[in-house]
Amino acid sequence: MRALVISDLHFGAWTTDGVLARPFARERLAPLLDDIDELVLLGDVFDIQFGLMEGAFEEAEPFFDLLRDKLQGKRVVFTAGNHDHHVVVRMLREYSEYTVARGINGDEAGRLFEREHKNFAELYFDRKLEGVELELAYPDYRIGQVHLCHGHYLDAHLQGSLANRLLRRVLQTVGGRRQVESMTIEDYEAVLMPMGELLFTVAQMPGGTETQRGLLESFERYARVLRALGIVQREVRRVRSFLLEAWRNRGSDEIADRGRSLTMTLQQAGAALREDAVERGESALLQLAQPGSGTPAPVALRAYGQVARNLGWATPGTSLVFGHTHQPLDGEFEPDCGPVRFWNTGSWTFQPTLGSKDAYRGYLETAWPGTGLLVEDDTVRMIHALHDQNPLHGGEPDPDLRRDDEHSRRAREYERSL
Repeated sequence: MRALVISDLHFGAWTTDGVLARPFARERLAPLLDDIDELVLLGDVFDIQFGLMEGAFEEAEPFFDLLRDKLQGKRVVFTAGNHDHHVVVRMLREYSEYTVARGINGDEAGRLFEREHKNFAELYFDRKLEGVELELAYPDYRIGQVHLCHGHYLDAHLQGSLANRLLRRVLQTVGGRRQVESMTIEDYEAVLMPMGELLFTVAQMPGGTETQRGLLESFERYARVLRALGIVQREVRRVRSFLLEAWRNRGSDEIADRGRSLTMTLQQAGAALREDAVERGESALLQLAQPGSGTPAPVALRAYGQVARNLGWATPGTSLVFGHTHQPLDGEFEPDCGPVRFWNTGSWTFQPTLGSKDAYRGYLETAWPGTGLLVEDDTVRMIHALHDQNPLHGGEPDPDLRRDDEHSRRAREYERSL
């Protein structure tokens, strides 16, 4: 069997730009669908934590029209990520309500529920993927020796992350667990589900996405103020030391020279403040909106390796595939997992950090969108559908590939100087 695995499309999000909402990107994806038996959508197809559900599913419609046209008689597997985790929560909630209403449980309840009930996501897929077999799988899925999961559990092992701090607090008070090194799926879900549902609920409220934007903008301003205070305090100390020494020396030429030097220092500090504030603010935005994305690949690999060890997935001969971090990974090894190779699908979303040219260059090197994995006979191969569009390799991104907004305009300014 030949399967294509892609993830992190983020339809509907205001925090990022899902490129498969663009005809150009769908045209690049289309040929990859011709020769496969199965397409695995490995999470964060819809972003309903930072976008309205109606908008996310509507924006995805042309993409699913493409899948229906290309995959007749074939198969699509959908597994939720953290940004469309509500699909899973909704199914579990409806199943629980069904068992209460019916007064039954166990295997009988499961059989009747599957026969009599479909939730909103299944009804949507029935409408959009007529003639295509669909499977909803969570939290993981297997193709032979290839084990696939969105990868959002790794957030629990990012040192200092919000998820990590909350997780440790929860595990200290619930069930007597005190170590993240022995977690189960239930442990991961116990932390991720409440946070995810809170973000989902806020996003779906009237004015919810505007509230999210305002909160993150406030956080960015706060980061800028803290940085400014640090620079001011340092320069005040420098001025004080300079004046005291100049008074003792009473050398007018020296005072003039050091005054000019100090002026240049303050100017440089101001420029650094402006650049650093933008980069720190955008980093804060990125980490609040998508904790795993932007995480350096070695850090993410170690964190996902811990997940694999906790859940017994790191068995010899297995290829472990995850997404979530938006950075493709091509068959790397994690030291503590032995002879197990790790792969990351990358993303189909444009979300660079633009605080500096170096930061943008790093994004082009590690997280350019349009990647996925081809799986055949237990082998995994990376594909780059938009490689020629990467400015770092001399490409000039098609005008249709990105939104026409301030974020993209700043990216284009950096690209002209690469």
